[in-house]
Amino acid sequence: MGPAEETNFVSVDDYLSAEEMAVTRSEYIDGWVRAMSGSTIRHNTVTLNCTSSLLTKLRGKPCQPHNSDTKLRIRRHTNSRFYYPDAQVVCDSNPATSVFQDNPVLIIEVLSPTTRAL
Repeated sequence: MGPAEETNFVSVDDYLSAEEMAVTRSEYIDGWVRAMSGSTIRHNTVTLNCTSSLLTKLRGKPCQPHNSDTKLRIRRHTNSRFYYPDAQVVCDSNPATSVFQDNPVLIIEVLSPTTRAL
């Protein structure tokens, strides 16, 4: 197997440690780390409008919105995945010192024309 074909799996702990110091964000899918691309002004405007509306509607309520800086952890049988959704609403939050949420009741992902076609 040549260098381009080698599989370099990363542990969850190594991924989370690297993310703390990273300049760019990456998602984690069953041991694979995938760098995220930047977003357009249009994408950011839609995302901000969604998050702002949720914040206004949920003010004073137990559920709270989180923006795209908060990771979402999805646990599967033996693997974990970490994504950065554009927005999420959580009613049963992880501790305030956590860098991810586990139990959102709403996930918002704004699609670009390119990702919508997938």
